[in-house]
Amino acid sequence: MHHLLAVIENYPYGDFWAQLFPNPVYHVTTWWHKREMYKYLSQVLRARFAENNTKAAEKQGSTRKRSVIDLALQSYTADSRSGKNFEGLDPEFERYAVDQMNVFIFAGHDTTSSAIAYAYHLMSQHPQVAEMMIREHNDVFGEDIDMVPQLLREQPYLINRLEYTLAVIKESLRLFPPASTLRKGSPE
Repeated sequence: MHHLLAVIENYPYGDFWAQLFPNPVYHVTTWWHKREMYKYLSQVLRARFAENNTKAAEKQGSTRKRSVIDLALQSYTADSRSGKNFEGLDPEFERYAVDQMNVFIFAGHDTTSSAIAYAYHLMSQHPQVAEMMIREHNDVFGEDIDMVPQLLREQPYLINRLEYTLAVIKESLRLFPPASTLRKGSPE
C-alpha cells in the first residue's frame, strides 16, 4: 500500500486522479453537440434533396454555381435513376454525406483560425513587422478604420496593394502550415 501511495505522489504526468477519472461531462457534451450538428445537417441535406427533386427540370439548364451539397446530391440522383430506388435519401448515403459536410465545415474553420492565431503569434514576437503592416494598411486604406469596409466595397482591388501583408501571411503559413504532412526520405 505504501508503495502505491508513493507512485501516486510522485506521478510525473500531472494530476494522477484527473487522468484516472477524466471529466465525464466533456464526453456527454461532445456527444450531444455532434448529435445536434448531425440532425441539423441532415435537415439541410433532406431539404436540398427535396428542392432539387422539385426543380430538377429548371436546374438542368442553369449555370449558377452549385455547392458541394448540390454536387453530391446530383451524383446521388444520377446513380439512383440508373437503377436504384429513388423514393428518398438512402440512410447510408445521408450518413456519409453528413460526415463529409462536417469535415468541410470544421476543416475550413480550424485551418483559418489556426493560420490567424499563428500570424498574430509571429507578429507578437516581431513587433516591427506589425508596425510595418499597420503603416501599409494606413497608406492603402487611410487612418479612419470605420471607412475601410465602405472603401473595400467601392474599390475591392485595393486589397491587392497589401503586398507586405500578403508576404507576412505567406511566411506565417510557411512556418506553421495548417495541414502539414510528414515525409520520409531515403536513408541515404
